[in-house]
Amino acid sequence: QKKLRCVYPSVDVFALLNKTFSGGFTHANCSYVGLTLSDVASVDIASSYPTQMLKHKFPSGKWHKLTEIPNVDVLTAMCKQYACIMEITYKNLVAKSDHHTISRHKCSIADNAVVDNGRIVSGDYVTTYITSVDFVVNRLFYDFDAVQIHQFYYCNYDYLPRPLIGVIIDAYKRKTLLK
Repeated sequence: QKKLRCVYPSVDVFALLNKTFSGGFTHANCSYVGLTLSDVASVDIASSYPTQMLKHKFPSGKWHKLTEIPNVDVLTAMCKQYACIMEITYKNLVAKSDHHTISRHKCSIADNAVVDNGRIVSGDYVTTYITSVDFVVNRLFYDFDAVQIHQFYYCNYDYLPRPLIGVIIDAYKRKTLLK
C-alpha cells in the first residue's frame, strides 16, 4: 500500500484525468448521414481488449506538472514520449476532412464553433481537455493557428504490473471457456 500511495494522483491531476476521459469513438460521418449504404463490412476482434492491455504501455508512476511549453513542436515531442493530460485552447481550429474528433461536450469554450452532431468542425477558440493520444489524433484531423496550454501534466509509460496481467489472462481464459 505504501508503494501505491506514491503514485496516487493529486486532486488537480485526478480532476483533469476525469475531464480528459472519453469512451469509445462512435459517430456518424456527416458525408453519409441519412444515406443507406450497401456492401458494408465489419470485423469483430474477440480478444482486442485483453490484447491491448497486455501489448501496450499505459501511464505509470508519478504525474509531473509542466508550467510552460514554448511551442507546438515541444508539445508534440512531449506527447510522443510521455503520457500527457492537458487543458488546451486551439486558435482558429478547422477540420481537414469530414472526420471530426473533438467532442463539443468536452469543451469549456467553443467560440463561433461549427458543430456536426456533437463534434467540433471549426471554431475561433476551442478549449478542451485531452490526452497525448488525443493531441496526436487531433493534429491529423485539424489545422489550427496556435495553441495555449492552461494545465499540463505528464508521466512515464510502462507495461501493466505482472499480477494484473495474470488476472487479465485468467479472466480471458475463463471467458473463452464459456463459449
